[in-house]
Amino acid sequence: LALVIHFARWGANDPTLKRPDQVDATSMNIGIALANWFKRETKRVYGILGESREDRIRRELVEWIVKHGGKATARELQMGYRGLRAKGAAEEALSELVRDGLGFWKDTPTTKKGGRPTRCFQLNSMSPVNETPLKAEENKGFVDVDTADDPQSLPPESDWWEV
Repeated sequence: LALVIHFARWGANDPTLKRPDQVDATSMNIGIALANWFKRETKRVYGILGESREDRIRRELVEWIVKHGGKATARELQMGYRGLRAKGAAEEALSELVRDGLGFWKDTPTTKKGGRPTRCFQLNSMSPVNETPLKAEENKGFVDVDTADDPQSLPPESDWWEV
């Protein structure tokens, strides 16, 4: 990968490339970063391929909630998420996410205009882009571009070559 990067820089007349006949540290670092990214993506994809039906349903539910701002009422979920149209199914699915520690219930009081108080499910610690668990073993089915280079999101060096 470093060689590919080196020749891409050479072909683009990169002014920072001092010697076209020698792969420099910049090309090596970019090649290593790409290898690490491919490794993490491979683990993530294999995690998705190996997930159970229940895990897939939960992942898709969390992804739907993320796409809708990281929060949803049972009614919004029932109306907008195909798999939970049956009475009580959306409420139960959100309660399971709370039991699993993925979010919490937040009570919304009535407004000055009246109405009924509502209860809204909210995912824990929303990122500006997407929610990505920082622990590699939990990072199955999630991608968050604003944490890709964060050292905390990288797996330990001991499994650097393990895929």
